[in-house]
Amino acid sequence: MTKLLKKAIAEARRLPPEEQDAIGAMILEEIADEKRWAKKFAETKDQLSRWADQALAEIEAGRTMPLDFDRRDAVAKAGGAPAGDPFATFEEWNSPEDEKAFRDL
Repeated sequence: MTKLLKKAIAEARRLPPEEQDAIGAMILEEIADEKRWAKKFAETKDQLSRWADQALAEIEAGRTMPLDFDRRDAVAKAGGAPAGDPFATFEEWNSPEDEKAFRDL
C-alpha cells in the first residue's frame, strides 16, 4: 500500500462510521469502474486498432480536412451550418438517443 493511501485511510478511520462507509463505497465504486473500463477497452482493442488504421489511411489519401473549431463555433453562433458542410457543428450528435447510446462507454 502506498504512503498516500495509508494516510487517507488513517484520516478516514477518524471519521464517523457513516462517513467511513460512504468513502469505502466511493473507493469500491471507483475500482469497479476502472475494471469495467479496462474490460471494455480489452474487448474493443481490435476494433479500435482497425478504426485507427482506417483513419490513417483516409488522412494519407487526402480524404480528410482539419477541424476548425473557431469556424465551427462561429457557425454555431450564427445559427447553423452552411450548405454542404455537415460537420460545421455537432448538434446532430447531441440527441437523447445519442446520450442513451453512449451513456455506458
